[in-house]
Amino acid sequence: MSYYTSSYTLQQEMEGYIDKRSGTFYGPPMGKKMAFFIDDMNLPYVETYGTQNSIALLTQHMQYGSIFDRGDLGIRKDLMDIQYLAAMNPTAGSFEICERCQRHFATFAIAMPSKSDLSTIFSSLFGGHLTTFQPAMQDLSGKIVESAIQIQDAVSSKFLPSAIKFMYNWNMRELTNIFQGCCHAKGDYYIKPAMLARLFIHEAQRVYADRLVSEEEVGVFDSMFTEILKKTMGPISVEELFEAPLIYTNFVTTTDGSYLPVPSMEKLKMVLDGKLNEYNENNPMMDLVLFEQAILHITRINRIIQNPGGNAMLIGVGGSGKQSLCRLAAFISDYEVKQLTVTSSFKVEDLKEELRTMYIAAGVKGTQMVFLMTDSQIVNEQFLVYINGILTSGWIADLFPKEDIDNILGSIGNDAKAAGIPDIPEARLAYFISRVKRNLHVVLAFSPVGD
Repeated sequence: MSYYTSSYTLQQEMEGYIDKRSGTFYGPPMGKKMAFFIDDMNLPYVETYGTQNSIALLTQHMQYGSIFDRGDLGIRKDLMDIQYLAAMNPTAGSFEICERCQRHFATFAIAMPSKSDLSTIFSSLFGGHLTTFQPAMQDLSGKIVESAIQIQDAVSSKFLPSAIKFMYNWNMRELTNIFQGCCHAKGDYYIKPAMLARLFIHEAQRVYADRLVSEEEVGVFDSMFTEILKKTMGPISVEELFEAPLIYTNFVTTTDGSYLPVPSMEKLKMVLDGKLNEYNENNPMMDLVLFEQAILHITRINRIIQNPGGNAMLIGVGGSGKQSLCRLAAFISDYEVKQLTVTSSFKVEDLKEELRTMYIAAGVKGTQMVFLMTDSQIVNEQFLVYINGILTSGWIADLFPKEDIDNILGSIGNDAKAAGIPDIPEARLAYFISRVKRNLHVVLAFSPVGD
């Protein structure tokens, strides 16, 4: 749910997953039950007298087993075999919901995993990836996982969020992003423990240091990270691990897309100059001077959009080159760049139509693209609800009517069959969403100046 979720939009979403059984009875296919998961249940707007009409609709169904047809209020729909699971955001929203609704739930708190739990999770994931590597590389798995957990704990304690540093929100996603990058390593290229350790350091710097807002904080992070690595990496020299340049790409060293370190800044600049000239031959001219900071930003953006579900927020004052660097990074990866043409009459429905086109291109046709959006294009705050849907789960519930979803699932039938996906709607929809997350990447170019 979001601030803008009303009873009408919630009912539309619910009815998209159920079918008519007989008479006024509706539910999932016969013989099945449906668990309807509601995230951020406490976020919908609170009305004048303290009610939240979307939650009132849930309460009505749980108490009476039915809701009214929006087209004809004389028809009462009985919804069968539906259960609800819900989660609440403890840091935003109304902080509590209607007691008449909450009494229908068994409520319990979920804490963040402990260090031992995190070690078990990521040791299994990363260790599984290293099973085809040399034994010396496999032995390094535990040390890297321990280092990652320690730096996560240190960063969470040192760099706390504030009104200005709202992005200092550290959780398990950071660890996931680190090991997602580390799992790009291939056994044919990574044959020494120091090579894998350097890749880990690079990924940790991209995940944590790139989010810090000052050189002073980056220096503090580097010193903390160095101390942790001295304790965990054993005989490997820390000076060797941090030797410059510590930059990894999939377009400089090899042509097969392997994720490898760049041999030198001169080689990296030469490759990017060539890519820029190639871009200017086929697209409107970009008069860019690729100084060192710009080069580093291009490699960072390229790294993000290479990952499934990889999305970026670029923060810088107007004219600093955010959009140009994004376009060049996308061109290097053979991605199309899509941007909205926003006018004074641009409405939410216009945004949804643009997103439908992108979803069909990315999910059905397999077109790889970057959706580049600036803060000036967000003329309605409700746009952020749909952007958030792409960022969090890759799916926007009310984007397609049910008939269009059936057509989409039919269109990807051959590809789904070739990928071994069962011929059932739920599995095909999950496959479609995975294709969207793999092919559609959102890049937000925002300015810190203004409201």
